[in-house]
Amino acid sequence: PCYGISLGDITYSEGNRDSTPSMEIIRCHFSRVNMPIFNVMGNHDYTYYKPDASVAASEASSTVNLLSQRSYEEVFGPVNFSFDRGNVHFVCMKDVYFNSTATWNAGDYSGGFTDAEYQWLVQDLGRTLKSMKVVLCVHIPLSTSNGPNMSKVKDLLDTFADAIVFSGHTHYQMTVYDGERLYEQIHAAVCGQWWWSRIEGDGCPNGYTVHY
Repeated sequence: PCYGISLGDITYSEGNRDSTPSMEIIRCHFSRVNMPIFNVMGNHDYTYYKPDASVAASEASSTVNLLSQRSYEEVFGPVNFSFDRGNVHFVCMKDVYFNSTATWNAGDYSGGFTDAEYQWLVQDLGRTLKSMKVVLCVHIPLSTSNGPNMSKVKDLLDTFADAIVFSGHTHYQMTVYDGERLYEQIHAAVCGQWWWSRIEGDGCPNGYTVHY
């Protein structure tokens, strides 16, 4: 059986541009593909608020971040989930960590996990057999980020003999060994270099990767 995983930036919300209404259209297109498609949330899949918006000025950033992901959740479901296919355990997580502490700043983000997300992963992998292959699917590559709880997540994956990270975000294709202990496949994008090109930043053609 074939399965598809979209690694984030399903839409292109940025600044005052709110593309979240197109999520339902994209889901309809996904439904026409003859295989299940699972989704990971990217930084462009948030509902962006203006920095001076009342919701951003009056609420803590954690609350604003939760509000800004509701449109995605209504269409595609939870941002953190896992499932098994045969002897492979797939974990799909949101690893877009917003650094603002008081107000909503859509551009101030890094790759990372909240403490709650890390604890969720601890519990999830704690119920996973060590003999299983683990595939962690995220948007921002782990190998290019030093954000909150990133090293802890790598340590968790290191407890499995066979673990791999699938990521996107960068618009180029690259295979990375992090200290020769963790294998990560950074995937090129269907949209090419920054949404407007027919090639990626490294010259690869637009497209997707097939793993088997």
